[in-house]
Amino acid sequence: MHRRTFRLFVSSTFSDFTQERKLLHTVVFPKIKEHCKGKKLVFQPIDLRWGVTDEASNDQKTLELCLDEVQTSKLHPYPNFLIMLGDRYGTVILPYAIEKKEFETIRDTIENESDKTLLTTWYRLDVNQIPASYIIEQRKDANESHNGIDDTIRENWKPINNKLLEIFQTIVPQTNISNSKKKKYFASATEAEVIEGIFKYLDKTKFQKKQLQNDNDIESQDYKNVYAYLRNIKSIDNDELRNKFVDNDSKNIDNCKDEIKKAIDTDNIYSVDVELKDTKEDENGKLSYYYKELSDTDENFVTQMISYLKKSIDNFVIELESQTKGKTSEEIKLQQEAFEQQRFKDDKVSTFLKGSRINALKKVESYINEDNNQPLVIYGRSGLGKSALMAKAIDDAIKQKGKENVIYMECPQ
Repeated sequence: MHRRTFRLFVSSTFSDFTQERKLLHTVVFPKIKEHCKGKKLVFQPIDLRWGVTDEASNDQKTLELCLDEVQTSKLHPYPNFLIMLGDRYGTVILPYAIEKKEFETIRDTIENESDKTLLTTWYRLDVNQIPASYIIEQRKDANESHNGIDDTIRENWKPINNKLLEIFQTIVPQTNISNSKKKKYFASATEAEVIEGIFKYLDKTKFQKKQLQNDNDIESQDYKNVYAYLRNIKSIDNDELRNKFVDNDSKNIDNCKDEIKKAIDTDNIYSVDVELKDTKEDENGKLSYYYKELSDTDENFVTQMISYLKKSIDNFVIELESQTKGKTSEEIKLQQEAFEQQRFKDDKVSTFLKGSRINALKKVESYINEDNNQPLVIYGRSGLGKSALMAKAIDDAIKQKGKENVIYMECPQ
């Protein structure tokens, strides 16, 4: 149940945070799970740096999967987002989908014909997307035929990826595309997660705007319940591995850290200056390292993370107890059920695309406003979006007629 499940999304650059992630999974999270268990709560850490498949990476869906998981986590109680940043900004990933009008604006601004050809070779229009969008082509096995794309080019993807990024980053600033839409061509995967995961970080996303419509207090709650670990490397004992931990140009990561400091409560930021020691890289490219905050002391990474997460969980428990004080078990059960129904509705509304269901939505609205006591049946194949349509219809009816005049319920199948 959403009401009693905490879903914490962990965001960071991957290879240079292996030791911190290990401590989270082996020490911090087990303690938090035990803390929740005693209060009849559930704690679910989400760490996709270890869960994204090669298949997802091959068709550029890695970031899409991560952002979907961020959104799902944000629908659960706090704590639901933890960001860890060091001295690396991370990889900028090519957009998986670009809306038709936006892509064609970029394409038509390009003067170099070879650049234009490369862009239109790798991005193809998909009218089944809502809204219609250009989708980056999937990189398949080298022996598969693939829309005329030469197999040797596909095998050498890195320079193609870099060239496409160069085209976007050169041309996009020349267009009239909004600043919020331009950001995705320059933001690293980690910062993209931060943009989606912290309400006060830069511009609001579509998902965040919908959440604010349902709860105008959520931004202030987010400010108080998102946590950050900012690691600043002052020295490293292995100069050969320095570029694995520190960017040559610190502008992007410094800006990202500065914006985070504005976006969440200062008390929720644990910032440390560290001296990396015992820095090594094994034959598989996995990094290992040590600094004093990783040791078993009273003031360290582990104790601070546990303290942060317990704070939000305990505040949630206090609020829950105040809401149920003086009520019978039956009243509490009904209250929890009502909350779950609303949470389910809000979750579905966040995925509703009005342009694709405008006629169906109008028919539901017309039925509600008519003096008609016959049932209205909405039917269609699984996955078509029936639940999202009903959730949106309910949401619109509440805004029009008032919450006290609308009764709704999700019935188990």
